[in-house]
Amino acid sequence: MIAISKTKFMLKEAGEMKITIPPINLGRLIFLNRIEKGMTQDQLSKSICSVPYLSKLENNKINPSEDILYHLIKRLDIEIEKVQNEYKELIYVLEQWYESINIKDNHLIDYYKKRARNYQKKKLPPDLSNFVQLLEIRCALYVKDIDIASKYIVSLQKVQKKMSTMVWNYFTYFKGIFYCMKSNYFRAKNLFLEAEQGFISEKAEQIPELYYHLAFVNSQLYDISMAIYYAENAKHLFTQQLKYNRIIECDLIIGINLTRQERHIEAREKFETIINMCKLNKCHHLCAKGLHNLAYLESQIGNNRDAIKLYEESLLFKEENENSYLNTLLHLSEEHLKLNEKEKAYKIYNKVIAYYSTYNLSKEYYYKAKVEKLKFDGRIEELFTLLEEEVIPYFEEINNVIYLSKILYVIADMFEKERKYKKSCEYYQKAYRLLSLKKGVI
Repeated sequence: MIAISKTKFMLKEAGEMKITIPPINLGRLIFLNRIEKGMTQDQLSKSICSVPYLSKLENNKINPSEDILYHLIKRLDIEIEKVQNEYKELIYVLEQWYESINIKDNHLIDYYKKRARNYQKKKLPPDLSNFVQLLEIRCALYVKDIDIASKYIVSLQKVQKKMSTMVWNYFTYFKGIFYCMKSNYFRAKNLFLEAEQGFISEKAEQIPELYYHLAFVNSQLYDISMAIYYAENAKHLFTQQLKYNRIIECDLIIGINLTRQERHIEAREKFETIINMCKLNKCHHLCAKGLHNLAYLESQIGNNRDAIKLYEESLLFKEENENSYLNTLLHLSEEHLKLNEKEKAYKIYNKVIAYYSTYNLSKEYYYKAKVEKLKFDGRIEELFTLLEEEVIPYFEEINNVIYLSKILYVIADMFEKERKYKKSCEYYQKAYRLLSLKKGVI
């Protein structure tokens, strides 16, 4: 007779995602294989059991005797052990796929994605099929393909009532990342917190990536103490795993928020350590972030020349076709303006606009450069039209409240100079209300 395991199995030697699935659904397995072989219930059950008995078995309404189960499986030529091994192998593939995303190894991501998709063509239990779709969401978010991620989210939402608790927790977590990328940080934070509580309830291992995202979203919402708290927690867990790049990413969040607390000595020490480590290990993208944020710190304490040098050095570690390149250029232009070097700032605005057009980059930086250029040229009517018709709606959509409030102040100043005090007061009040919410990003 065939011994069918009734226990759950879980692989623990892989990545952070620990996938547990229930025993093989024998009724569904028999049903799917019968359909695949083109057999009727009468043909399969002949000389083994009655048709009503088989129907109840396929619908999981009865537990079959081992004798009947043995003969049904034999007639369908199903190898239970082979099926179980395939499920175990798929679990390993999914866990490694998730881990490769966490360590940002593009080669491994592609390798495990292809392997997982090959399994998706087979008959999988619902939970495993859901995990494959979950990883498709996470992979799409990793490459910043919001549209593909959205399609998988919509697909999974149709079966969310039937999800296991663990699938639901990861689904909630990944939806948080989705809303984070859409700059809806309040929604993202609530989803992250819901996922955190879900994992705690399941007594799952702590997930450093979730703590990192909680640190990031709290930083974006200017909740400084919580940003540092979660970044420290994530850093501790990443240190245990020897994931040095992820440790640096946590230190960046900590340094940014130390700067906001005006703890400049601690923040500078943090950024300088990051820069030195990244230069030593040739980790250019993190080195660029360290230099950029150290430049911002120097700017905050009035060291504008030092800030310019650091911003310029940061650009050496970036590519012109990146949004972060434009972001650093705009910060550089602000330093030149503070030193009354208007022509240098003006050249940077033109450069940002040109790069935006050439590489199809984010409109955020294009609008920021365009606004400053129109102000510089004194084209007030054109500026006002651009602000009202394009800039304000855009920054409302991406929820960048800090810059939006700045623009509202610009409009208020324009009305005040024209002695339209009622209008001016209206825009000043809007700007003040937005800033008081503290839900923007720089």
